[in-house]
Amino acid sequence: MWKVDHFAIEVKDMDRSVEFYTKKLGLKLKEREVNSEERDEWGCDEYSILELEGGNLELIRLDKSNKQTSAEKNDFTPPYCPHLALTTDNMDKTLKMIEERGIHIIRGPLEIKGWTKWVYVCDPDGNQIEIVQWF
Repeated sequence: MWKVDHFAIEVKDMDRSVEFYTKKLGLKLKEREVNSEERDEWGCDEYSILELEGGNLELIRLDKSNKQTSAEKNDFTPPYCPHLALTTDNMDKTLKMIEERGIHIIRGPLEIKGWTKWVYVCDPDGNQIEIVQWF
């Protein structure tokens, strides 16, 4: 049986991204590594691991000389893919937190009565995040 290990997304500024995911979304920083001496084959300069229930979220900052960087995605069109989906038990409380912390909402909240309610937000690099509550 497969089990989630981690999800990885590219970021341009590790400090800014770690602050967003820890301070604004409340994830716990598990590990942070600067790897400028022994980069892996695709030029990763730095990474951070944030804890998620059911796996981890890896933030990757590529070597600035790497021309294939894809950070700063700003094409916010349906179906908002790819995206990271996080679940909440209380959407009203989550929406209040999103507003208080100045998190950019792409779309929503949306709702299918009696089934689900969700909202799309983005991190500082335009990585799309869906926050969903199931009923």
